[in-house]
Amino acid sequence: MHLSGFLRECSRPGTGGETDLWVDGNLDPCPHSAGRQIIHTHLKEYLMARFLSLVAVMTLCLVVGVRAQDKMMKAATDGKVTVVVTHEVKDYATWRKGYDADAGNRKKAGFKVTGVYADVNNPNMVSIIGEFPSAAAADAFATSPVLKDAMEKAGVIGKPDVKVLTAKLK
Repeated sequence: MHLSGFLRECSRPGTGGETDLWVDGNLDPCPHSAGRQIIHTHLKEYLMARFLSLVAVMTLCLVVGVRAQDKMMKAATDGKVTVVVTHEVKDYATWRKGYDADAGNRKKAGFKVTGVYADVNNPNMVSIIGEFPSAAAADAFATSPVLKDAMEKAGVIGKPDVKVLTAKLK
C-alpha cells in the first residue's frame, strides 16, 4: 500500500493529553473525528521507508558523481602527472654536470622537465619539476636502477622527496 500524506499530531481523547503521530491522506484535522477516512501507520515503519528511499537516492548520486569526477580529472590531465622531486646534493656544480649528462634517460622515460630550482637558504637543496605522461611512467623512472646510479654519481645525499600531482585546480 502506498502512503501519500502528511505526518500529523493530535491528542487522544481520555489519555490526559497524550498524543499520536499519524499519516493523514485527506489532511483531516484529527484522526478521532467521526465519519472521516484516515490512513494509520506505524511511525517507525513510515520513517524507515522514507529514510531508505533517501539513502538509495543519495547513494546513486554519489556513485554517479564520483564517476563523473573521475572522468573530468582524467580529461583534465589526459593521464599526465606533474612531479616535484626535492633532494640535497653534496655540491650543486658537480650535481648539475651529472644531471645534464642524464638528459637522455629522462627523455627516454618521458620526463619533460619544466624547471630546476635551488632553495633560497641552501643552494645544495635542489627541486626538479616536470611532467610525465602517466603516474606509471613516473614510478617506473623513479625506481629504475639507471636513475639510482646516476643520482649516486652526481652526489645526491639521502632519499629524495617525490610528489606526484594530477591536475591543476581552479
